[in-house]
Amino acid sequence: MKVGQQAKIFTPNNWNRYFSVFGVLNPLNGETIFKIFDRKNGKNFINFLELLLKTYPIDIYLVVDRATYHRSEVVKEWLAKNIQIHLIYLPPKSPRLNPMEDIWRWLKGSVAANRTYTDLEPLKQGCRENLSSLTLHDSLKIAGLTSQKRGQIFW
Repeated sequence: MKVGQQAKIFTPNNWNRYFSVFGVLNPLNGETIFKIFDRKNGKNFINFLELLLKTYPIDIYLVVDRATYHRSEVVKEWLAKNIQIHLIYLPPKSPRLNPMEDIWRWLKGSVAANRTYTDLEPLKQGCRENLSSLTLHDSLKIAGLTSQKRGQIFW
């Protein structure tokens, strides 16, 4: 919004509840996989990694940031037993290197930005619907991954 023309967004009292969306983007075909959790923690991250293993029963190279739940002891122990998943950590403070961040920005603009929710369920539902409706082409386009760029970046 323009400076001086910001709309006032109502925030309900005691509005400190949240949920987290874990998600991945396959840069080769545009497939997105996501799951919604009530908390960001190592246990839920492992739950999401198990979903990835069921979806892709092959070696998986997953680019992640340095969030504490990505590096927790419980995750390290789980990864030691599940050697088909390999985490590749981005340098600190470099979200621009992760194309999935473009999907998160798009989702925020589509579902959350400049909107008021009095409950989390409609917001969660909006996230589910918007992410589920992404076509393979749309995912790659939002992430800025044309086929030419994919070859340069990921091969």
